[in-house]
Amino acid sequence: MNLRILFCILLVIPLGQLGIDIYLPSLPAMQAHMHSTEQLIQLSLSLYILFAGLAQLVYGVLSDYFGRRKCLFIGLSIYIIASIGCAFANNIFYLLAFRILQGVGIGGGTVITNGIIGDAFSGKALAKAASYSTTVYASIPIIAPVIGGYIQEFFGWQYNFWLLAIATIAVFLVCIFLLPETLKQKVTTKPLKNLTTIALNQTFWRYVFGMALAFSIIIVFNTICPILLQTVFNLTPSQYGQTALFIGVAYLIGTFSNTKLLSYLSFSTLLKVGILMMFIGSAILLIIADLPYYNTYLFIAPIVLCTIGSGFIFPNLMGQCIGLYKKNAGTVSALMGAAVLLGCAVISWLVTYLPAKSVFSLPTVFIVLSLFSFINFFSMKER
Repeated sequence: MNLRILFCILLVIPLGQLGIDIYLPSLPAMQAHMHSTEQLIQLSLSLYILFAGLAQLVYGVLSDYFGRRKCLFIGLSIYIIASIGCAFANNIFYLLAFRILQGVGIGGGTVITNGIIGDAFSGKALAKAASYSTTVYASIPIIAPVIGGYIQEFFGWQYNFWLLAIATIAVFLVCIFLLPETLKQKVTTKPLKNLTTIALNQTFWRYVFGMALAFSIIIVFNTICPILLQTVFNLTPSQYGQTALFIGVAYLIGTFSNTKLLSYLSFSTLLKVGILMMFIGSAILLIIADLPYYNTYLFIAPIVLCTIGSGFIFPNLMGQCIGLYKKNAGTVSALMGAAVLLGCAVISWLVTYLPAKSVFSLPTVFIVLSLFSFINFFSMKER
């Protein structure tokens, strides 16, 4: 295994998720500062995810033709500029514009790292690299909300975006010196032909749909809970960050357990376990929401169970998707990433129409996601 390439991949991968999690404890403060509405401030998350997904489709195809390095550095440069723009935004519409630009920039980093994994690794090394990347990705929701909560309390929400810009500059410089071009043979066929071939594969879309449903567990939590927990449960920004830490740890437990259990259980069995955990957790959450009193830890516990289930589902389906078309790793990663994020963005956008301060909004959406996951699983044929 090429450790230098893996090291660079593991530095780039967290940046996209960091752009989601680090500013979440600041959402109520940002809403007040910009005299905005709950729906508009939540839209800053939905638009980021939406344009990150759209950008993946473009970057992935281009990286198969022009190389990984060049496209990666373009994306990181855009992300740096947009992060600085967010720090200077003085109203909600400027913020939304720069969040869109952030999504456009980081979409390149996300999909290109998947392409590099497909280029540089194969067999068990590919599975391990994908697992390491998913584990690092899962560590950000553990760390970022805690950091973001304290930044909000001691410095203000703008410094979250300054931290994003500085971290991305550091990663940019490391990759310039350590990351080689991994695309050995550039694709010569037409991009539309490659996309059409992949897009007509029903198995691919079942995997993607399952990934979107699983990841939406976390996205829906991120959309609703910063406002719900800080207004209804009366948590401070730092307390919210500490509470969100449990969700990050839960996803990490899920992905780590999945990695270990892959040696003993089949892909299909692990999917069943993950979906069942999502459904049970959602049902318990709905019961707790109907209690006459509010307790933060009691409310979070079933969300943790749902998130562990998501950690079983997402990496399995991601590995299956990448393995379908190894010769076009960039294109398949682009379409996979774009479709997953577009699905999550649509779900996140729909959730903004639900009352953010209602304890019933979250369990209702979770149950719907779990039911669709069951339906998708039974329509899926194991490879």
